[in-house]
Amino acid sequence: MIWTKTYNFRKKVYGIHSDEGEFRDEQILVDFKYCEEKRDYQTIENRIINGLQWGWLTEITSSSMNLASMNLASTNSSSKESNEDKVFW
Repeated sequence: MIWTKTYNFRKKVYGIHSDEGEFRDEQILVDFKYCEEKRDYQTIENRIINGLQWGWLTEITSSSMNLASMNLASTNSSSKESNEDKVFW
């Protein structure tokens, strides 16, 4: 499985791979980031559950592992603030 985008949430990394192509993958990532900005963590959890169920999202690994060794097509870890530093509950 090749992921065009990845998303980090609660020390887990998810690969985004919709059937609609890379543009849709980018939009999904933007949607996740928007929910983070609004602190809407319940929506993020719901989307992750649905993405895993419907197959457009895959849990890759714990974000504490070295992702560089996994040869991902792209990562979205360009954000200066890590999700690991946020307190969600």
